[in-house]
Amino acid sequence: MRLLVESNSPPAVPTVYNVPSIVSANWLYLVSMLLILSIGAALQSASFSWGLIGTELFLILLPTMVVLRLKRLPPAETLRLRWPGWAAVGLGLLAGIGLWFFAETLDGFMMALFDYAPPSPPDAFPTTIGQAALLFAALAISAPLCEEIMFRGYIQRAYAEGRGQKQALVITSLMFAFFHFRLQGLVVLLPLAFALGYLRLRSNSLWPAVALHFGANGAATIFVVIATLRADWLANLPMDFSSLALAGLVVALVSLWLFACLTSGKKLATAVSPSTLSATSRFSWQALLPLVAAALLYLFMGGLEFVYGRMPERIATEPLTLNALEFEQEREWEYDIRNALDESVGQAACTLTPTGADFTLHCQTEVQAFKAELPSSTFQAEAHSSQLTVQWRGDDLEPVAGQYQITGSDFSSFWRLESTASDLTLVSDAAGSLQTLDLPGDVLLPEEWVWRFMALPFTLGLGQQANYAWPALWQQETQTSVPTVEEMSVVVSRAEPVTTPAGDFIAWRVEMGRWTAWYDVNAPHTLLQYDAGFATFMLNAVR
Repeated sequence: MRLLVESNSPPAVPTVYNVPSIVSANWLYLVSMLLILSIGAALQSASFSWGLIGTELFLILLPTMVVLRLKRLPPAETLRLRWPGWAAVGLGLLAGIGLWFFAETLDGFMMALFDYAPPSPPDAFPTTIGQAALLFAALAISAPLCEEIMFRGYIQRAYAEGRGQKQALVITSLMFAFFHFRLQGLVVLLPLAFALGYLRLRSNSLWPAVALHFGANGAATIFVVIATLRADWLANLPMDFSSLALAGLVVALVSLWLFACLTSGKKLATAVSPSTLSATSRFSWQALLPLVAAALLYLFMGGLEFVYGRMPERIATEPLTLNALEFEQEREWEYDIRNALDESVGQAACTLTPTGADFTLHCQTEVQAFKAELPSSTFQAEAHSSQLTVQWRGDDLEPVAGQYQITGSDFSSFWRLESTASDLTLVSDAAGSLQTLDLPGDVLLPEEWVWRFMALPFTLGLGQQANYAWPALWQQETQTSVPTVEEMSVVVSRAEPVTTPAGDFIAWRVEMGRWTAWYDVNAPHTLLQYDAGFATFMLNAVR
């Protein structure tokens, strides 16, 4: 029990009631973490939006309410559910919206610094109004309410009683940032976390923090919905996103300053005497143990994120497997080829034809000469044309025959496959002479593999090892080019919106070596976009 005196109330009648302890707050934090990593991960894997709502309600909010019940703590008083007025809530909302614009730009900087983006499932991107509404309910309503009740309501209150308001603000903000298990995005979460704690501290109410959280998450959700359903709107923004981020930061800072002015005359509840603090409110092994366990969990999950993002070959341990292609009739795709300046520099047309039990792919490509200069790099190519024909077995999609020819104004090169009942051989004109190389049956070949990957068993985080054949690869030791087979990792890193001349899609992003390809998340997983290094192929039409 703690004797507290509300400094803005008549001092004649002190109020006596239970207060949350640091020990209970830390154990609540750890238990919720464990529930999210186990049950929450399964729920969100089954359905992102419904799973997130279930996670927030049953794995974050429910444990908090159970602790309140077990400790016999009055919810309204403990969580500071007092109404601060519409002005305070409105300023919190504005601060949240402004902080999101700033955080989004900071997130882009951190992704560039770490050289990877966090994984995201396909259903994190709504394709209908109903899905968009459900995503909004998950991210902008359930997440702010449930997380603020646990963090700014219970945990920050416990630390304020045991360590004082300033330490409570710092510790709770750090706990909130680490709770999201983001290594690359940790710095992005910190401004939001401290702003949430600051509003809770200044107003002595939970609702401004809920409003700020709602503003940030609501803006993020609306951005995702627009990027998915109306990507053309983003292309027509009146200013670039960095300018919007600066404007957002100004809005956030002004809102927080006005909030400070609004609450300058209010005094917070203070303990009668620091000497009356109970032992359970101070740091002890009972309080530190759950934090140490939570820190180890964060380091483990952060390490997994880093390995997955920067060293995908470490998770690509299984051999490449492909499903059956889901095409019963001939299909033709047309692609626009664009350089780094998004200028059209060529076209490609590919036809996939079922031939009995097998499939035959034929592609023709025409590329104009171009030079695209960017601030940090230059991309250029000579005018050339190419033709590819390859035949795959229908049961396992392994190549059985094929040839490729590329011709420019002053160069040409080719490769072809020669096969017997048991052997597959690559013949190429490496180093100006014909050279041969025996190939494994599941080998991937230049230009053809990107269409064969339409048969990948697409799942988030899929990692496999593939054998890639180089018709001519420069060898530093011998100072010559020879055909070579190299082992490469194939990773389905995430789903993301993709816009091509053919329309807006949700696509699986697949990375192999220096190349990236995007495939429709819906069967038959059409190749939508392919970054070939020198230029990008973008789907223009399907025949």
